[in-house]
Amino acid sequence: MATLMLVTAPLVTLAGMPTVPVARSAETKNAVVNFSAHPDDDLLFMNPDIVADIQGGKEVWTVYLTAGDVPFPAGPLNYANHRVEGELAAYARAAGVPNVWEYDPLFLSGREVSSYVLADAAVRLVFTYIHAAGPDDWTGDLERLWQDYSFVSYPIDGGDPYTHESLVEMIAELLHEAQPQLIRTQDPDAETEDHIDHAGGALFVAEADSPDGITAIRRVEYYSYPIQEMEPNVTGYLKDEKTAVWYEYRPYDDQLVEGDWDNVMDRQYTIRTFEPGTPWFPGKKLPTGRAANPDHPPAEHHRQGGPGGQG
Repeated sequence: MATLMLVTAPLVTLAGMPTVPVARSAETKNAVVNFSAHPDDDLLFMNPDIVADIQGGKEVWTVYLTAGDVPFPAGPLNYANHRVEGELAAYARAAGVPNVWEYDPLFLSGREVSSYVLADAAVRLVFTYIHAAGPDDWTGDLERLWQDYSFVSYPIDGGDPYTHESLVEMIAELLHEAQPQLIRTQDPDAETEDHIDHAGGALFVAEADSPDGITAIRRVEYYSYPIQEMEPNVTGYLKDEKTAVWYEYRPYDDQLVEGDWDNVMDRQYTIRTFEPGTPWFPGKKLPTGRAANPDHPPAEHHRQGGPGGQG
């Protein structure tokens, strides 16, 4: 059993630090798995649904399909780890429990994947550390993996590399481990103004959930950047909780300032739901190179009033 750790700044157990895994239960009931391209997409675009699940007693997993790394004086891994700390703090706030976590790595598809379990609630966060698209690279490794089956992605924490096939296998094994009743993803469709990683992450999850073209687990897609232009639809307690959770995360993200993303605290929109046994159709894939266009980079949507990292 790993020693319980109080998560403060700086976090002492992150990528590359020696840890001891803890035992997991053999079965998972009433579970939900959220797949977020970057640390913060879940908080901004899948909330308040995630908060409602946690406070409603469901077992909640969130998987971050990239490190959300951007150029930063302290280095991309340090920045990525700051975002890990922010997510841990945010989920503890959502659950209303102390910010104390056990490091419990998952062993999936022949690799060790970083994972943290909240001590006093049924919450697990999983971090892949795959290189993200951003100001130094408008394409990113998810898009390269999607387009080129021979491409090899090396996680920025030094973990085992991924190919298209092994990333799908990892996601499928994680779903088998979690046994969720519901999966959440972002938008795989190119017809919205969005981030290339959002689309790529959603496509990989959809492939893992429907390898034969038929949906296995109920899967809901969420709008991301476009909700900034949509009508407010979150009010009252849920708006307050979404805001409080976001404010818990924001100080850890060195690319954010006070006020960033306040304009989405009162909205959340889903796109499509695929029920088990129904065909999966991805819509139109974000074409290679669209996000690489320097005249229309994805990062320009991240902050109001200035450039930022990924949202």
